[in-house]
Amino acid sequence: MRTIRSGTAIGLRLGSGAWTQDGLLVAIRRSGAQQYFIDDAQAFTETAEALGHEARIVNVALDSNLAVSAMSDAIAAGADGIAIAVPEGSLGPSIAAAAAEAGVPLVATAISIADGAGNPVPFVGFDGLAMGEAVGDGAAGLLLESGWLEGGSCGLLNVELSTLAVCTDRTNATTARLVAAGAAEESVVVVPYDGTTDSALSATGPILTAHPDVDHWVVYSCNDDGVLGALNALRNAGFAASDVIG
Repeated sequence: MRTIRSGTAIGLRLGSGAWTQDGLLVAIRRSGAQQYFIDDAQAFTETAEALGHEARIVNVALDSNLAVSAMSDAIAAGADGIAIAVPEGSLGPSIAAAAAEAGVPLVATAISIADGAGNPVPFVGFDGLAMGEAVGDGAAGLLLESGWLEGGSCGLLNVELSTLAVCTDRTNATTARLVAAGAAEESVVVVPYDGTTDSALSATGPILTAHPDVDHWVVYSCNDDGVLGALNALRNAGFAASDVIG
């Protein structure tokens, strides 16, 4: 299931076929300090409370061990439903098994996961491929208007979180759209980061130093933080805003 909506509250007991009232719904967030997850948590809380439930938000700050512990804590607290955005997709089997054993409804948000048999956990979030294509189309339009492909040197900074398929779905689709618009495939430079602004900033600096011949850069990433970090690095390196598309 791919629904372009965040903050959805799940309060259906497995096997009961009816909504429970005054139950506990828990949202476990991979990075609660990021604005996307702040907005998501607010919407989750408002929706859950409007349905008559108690809402609890847990921020695991990109820590996989904390995510597993938060899952156990939610089950122990008697959660009627859990929505989780995992720090990494490899947690899927253990998270799904814990929910199934406890009989607690589970949905994945932001990042799709699967159980140990490879069956996808119900997913509420964005279609990563469509998102990446939309970003690529927008960036390609600006790139063609800029005229950078006709003279000078133009590079593509793909700020990439390779451990999450939802991220590579987005950035691969963006790359494909930019190359189709005329950008050289060999101009793509992958910038590995951990999903945070600081990581993108520190990873981009050395790459800019290694490519002194590039006059213009197009920046895209899995999330806003990746783009922002790379833009800060470009500014620190002396690039003007008019020489960058982000």
